[in-house]
Formats: sequence, structure tokens, C-alpha cells
Amino acid sequence: MRGSTFADASSTNQLIDALDQIAPVDRSNLRVEQVSATVGREVAQAAVVAVVVAALVVTGFILIAFRQVPNAFRYGVCAILAMLHDVLIVASFASLAGLLFGWEVDALFLTAVLTVVGFSVQDTIVLFDRIRENIPKHLGEPYETIVNRSILETIHRSLATQLNAFFIMVAILLFGGDSIKQFIATLFIGLLTGTYSSIFIAVPLLVAWQKGELPFVGRGKRKPLTPVEAEA
Repeated sequence: MRGSTFADASSTNQLIDALDQIAPVDRSNLRVEQVSATVGREVAQAAVVAVVVAALVVTGFILIAFRQVPNAFRYGVCAILAMLHDVLIVASFASLAGLLFGWEVDALFLTAVLTVVGFSVQDTIVLFDRIRENIPKHLGEPYETIVNRSILETIHRSLATQLNAFFIMVAILLFGGDSIKQFIATLFIGLLTGTYSSIFIAVPLLVAWQKGELPFVGRGKRKPLTPVEAEA
């Protein structure tokens, strides 16, 4: 037994005695372990490190993949901001669930966070990649029109994929075991936020940045991305 107090040991012995009255208990093979709150802090720290590393890797990947697109760094920053939004929502949900239901941060929570990070970035990159493909195909159109067309071309595929995952997770939440419900609920919230953050956070940030409309970022600079916006 690790990290136990006398009161914990007494409570454990009382529980074992109560179980022994119902059915014989082999005390020689019985092992009781307690995990301290330090493990929860270690998992939370590991989640923070994992998110930071993922952000750096994703930014580098986007810079390489979008190297032929002007201001490729902006695409990476917008994707990371959307990802951080999703992580914060998941962390907030975990905090509320801990207060309301007594849920604890464990290794499954870290797995859920990393899954949400991967899903959020993947969904955003798919959308940004379609924007990158449509820019040279639709010269003569404003940048926001190209972005809107790209969203319409990819949203049906994204929604179909997400809905399938949502239906499965809802079924597990309703009929699955208690040991996995915390993981599935966290994953459900993360994927739900990742679905809308790509469209309603990453893309609007990118368009506003490209048009010089973000406060304190490119203020007064309305240099167009392509000749398209100059003609609009």
C-alpha cells in the first residue's frame, strides 16, 4: 500500500472484513494500492508538454507543406490557435467533471487530449489544403470567397466522418462500462469542439489576418495575398 494513512488502512480493513462475511477472502493474495494526487499532476504536466511539442511540430509541418503559399506561417499559427482552443475546452470540461462527478485526471485523459489535438489539427489542415489548392484555380476572386468555396467543398466529408464517430461514442456512453465513460465523454467534447473550431475559429482568424483586420496584428496593412484581392 502506497501513500496510505492509518485512517485509510482502517477503512480498507473494515471493507475487507465486510467482504469476508459475504464470501471468503484470501488475504495473502490481496493487494491494495492507492495512487496519490502526484500522479494527476504528472499527467497534467505531460499533457502540457505534449501539446507544446505537437504545436511546434504542426507549425513546422505547415511551413513545409504550404511553403509555396504566401504567409504560410499564418496558416500554422491559426491552426495552433484552434487546437489550443480545443485543448482548453477539454481541460475545462475535465475540471467541471471533477467538481461535479469526482472524475480524476489519469492516463486516459492524456490519451483523450492527444487524440483531440490530432483530430483538430488534421481537420484544419484538410481545410487549409483545399484553400491552398483553390487559390491558383480561382484567380480574380476575393480571398474570402475562395475560402468560403473551400469550406463548402470539404464540410460534407468532415461532417460525415464526425457524425459516425459521434454516434459510436454516444452508444458507448449509454451502454458502455463505467471505466471508459470518462475517456469517451472527454473525447466526445474534444471532437465536438474540434469540428467547429476548424471552420469557425481557424478560418475566420486566417481571413481576418490576411486582410489586416486583426487588432494589434498587421493593423493598417491590407496588402492582398494575391492579385485577386487587388482586383476586388
